[in-house]
Amino acid sequence: MSKKKSIFAIGIGALLVGFFFIIPRKIDIASIECTNQFATCSESIQTDLNVLSGDDLHTVRQRIITYLSKNVKIESYTFHYRFPDTYVVTIIEKTATFSIRNTDYNSIALLSSEGEVLSLVEESALPSLTVNDHVWNIGDRADRDIWSATSLAESLYKLYPNAEYTIRDNSLVVNNLDTYVVYFPLTGERDVLLGSLTLILSRLKLDEEEFRIEGDRKVQEIDLRFKNPVLR
Repeated sequence: MSKKKSIFAIGIGALLVGFFFIIPRKIDIASIECTNQFATCSESIQTDLNVLSGDDLHTVRQRIITYLSKNVKIESYTFHYRFPDTYVVTIIEKTATFSIRNTDYNSIALLSSEGEVLSLVEESALPSLTVNDHVWNIGDRADRDIWSATSLAESLYKLYPNAEYTIRDNSLVVNNLDTYVVYFPLTGERDVLLGSLTLILSRLKLDEEEFRIEGDRKVQEIDLRFKNPVLR
């Protein structure tokens, strides 16, 4: 290799070293902009990202990766540097679809469609299920029984938004479903349980007189926890 080629190769190598190792540590990041699938990121995520700026490009990049990869609210992300002093972050945020209330602690856990607790709040307009014997933390996942009850309650909520859904005594108890209290098991096929309820309600509406019990009293409770439904 000629002397000129050797000098040229060394020069290229020096440029690459400078580009990848030295320059990133000389550029300070003053701000981090964040957008998600809707528009701007949620206030909590943007606030967290703002704290990560104020250092060199390389350091801030590592902070961003650590934060985004560990945040349970974030499904996926990308980011890039924008001259002169900004990182631009684009994320897909997980969205809550249901809430679980703990009235003993005045706390509401917002759950993703996969049963993961995304945040804890004091108020929510989402469909809700009351579970008072469980304290939730961000990142927790609903166990099989609670998730089964949540899935059932979510389906019922579409038809009965004014009903009250509670897990009590290892059962899903639904108050004010039409005029009834309905008991569901925490295990079982959702579609089968919903089908049984629909059939019973249609029969009751068709001929309520046929189902009067205990001295001409109307049915008040529907219990689907047994092989054969019980009316009380």
